[in-house]
Amino acid sequence: MAIASFTIGASNTPSAPVAANPGTAVSSDIPARSASAAASASASASESAERQREAATAAAKLIDAKTTLTGKIDAARSLLDSSNNNVANPQTRIDLTHAIDDANAVNGTDPQSYVDAATPLQQTMDAVQASIQQKKQDDAAAAQQQAAEAAAAEQAKQQAEQAARQGAQQQQQQRQTPSNSAPQSTGRAHGGAFCTPQGSQAQSDRSSHILTCRVASDGRLRWKL
Repeated sequence: MAIASFTIGASNTPSAPVAANPGTAVSSDIPARSASAAASASASASESAERQREAATAAAKLIDAKTTLTGKIDAARSLLDSSNNNVANPQTRIDLTHAIDDANAVNGTDPQSYVDAATPLQQTMDAVQASIQQKKQDDAAAAQQQAAEAAAAEQAKQQAEQAARQGAQQQQQQRQTPSNSAPQSTGRAHGGAFCTPQGSQAQSDRSSHILTCRVASDGRLRWKL
């Protein structure tokens, strides 16, 4: 009877819970952790690659901006040398010198600073180019004016020489006329009276003498022997 009771009691006693196998749980978590780590590594690699691309793009922009500004500075220096004594307004070359100095002073890693420096440099270069063209126009106008003045002076000289020749010819003709032409006879005349033209002759009204019209002591033409 006692043995039967024990058996019945033993069969009614709840069984102890079976402990879970630790190795089985860890094994089931490994794929999840591996996937998470792989995703994290992929994201990190993607971010790193993006940063590298951004850095490469920024570096390329900086190099391009520096190269562009350097080329602009070289062109400005060449223009400064070639424009010496060839500008209408010398102040434009002074402004260009200052702009070159300002552009050379640009430094840093911001590409925009190099782009911004190129703008005033180009503006001063344009001003020098315009002043060069103005100088050419001024020189051409001055040369044209000088040529016109020289032509006018030459024409005036020729006219004066021609007038002088004509005057000399007329004076020579006037000097030669009394000696080359026969004295004009005007009939009778009274000695001492006024007469004209010089060199003409007339019979004296008081004698048989011939009177000639000549300059008297008073400087006037009178009939004289």
